[in-house]
Amino acid sequence: MMDRLRAIGLWVTCLAVVVACAPEIPPPTQAEDTFDACSLCGEIQYCTGSTCHCLYEECGDACCEDGEVCGPGGQCCLPDCTGKECGGDGCGGLCSEPCDDGLACTDDSCAGGFCSFDLQPFFCIVDGVCVPDGVTNPLNECGECSSAAKPDGWSAIGNGVECGAGKVCYNGDCCDRAANCQEKECGDDLCGGECGECLEHYDCTGNGVCEADCGHYCSGKDCGTASPTDECDCGECDAPADQCMDAICTADNKCQEVPNN
Repeated sequence: MMDRLRAIGLWVTCLAVVVACAPEIPPPTQAEDTFDACSLCGEIQYCTGSTCHCLYEECGDACCEDGEVCGPGGQCCLPDCTGKECGGDGCGGLCSEPCDDGLACTDDSCAGGFCSFDLQPFFCIVDGVCVPDGVTNPLNECGECSSAAKPDGWSAIGNGVECGAGKVCYNGDCCDRAANCQEKECGDDLCGGECGECLEHYDCTGNGVCEADCGHYCSGKDCGTASPTDECDCGECDAPADQCMDAICTADNKCQEVPNN
């Protein structure tokens, strides 16, 4: 009996030794015990914790590709503005801000993908500013807004309109007629007109002086002077062959022989 008890005690001791010497087996990790939800994320998703998120734009239950937007109906859509400066992008958005040139005198619109800025009636646009018809150029009183003639700039006021003392408008500029006609009684005033007119049968010389047509005033006259100002010398009477006679010029410019005393 004692031998049997010793044997049982020895066996228990050996079992304790085996258990004590056996390697420790770690408990199961959470990774081995939990499902990896991030493995379900797609190529255009990223994962935080156990939740998938869209890399780009989310559209309903889907993730849009790079460059796509969430369009009408909750569908991913790729905007297309090729060759367009305005209008829709095909995905419910706009290719740009609404057309606007910042001018109150134009009607702004988008047609065929391009902006249009139609000028309203009775306006000019001068240096980027709206100007109503009839307004005079503040820097040149010979220019005005005339939308019918030139809607994109100043138009010339008619030639001859006074623009100051002795000055008139000529081809859109204020021309100093008085200065151009100093010491001239006729000829071009360089302002579209004449400095003056000569009397009948007078000609205007190149230096602006009126000269009589002596050929006209001396026609049929033998001698003396002619013209309203007696500036034409019609000739002198020849001396008579008879020494007892003298040649005189009569009041009607005829040579007449008279006895000399």
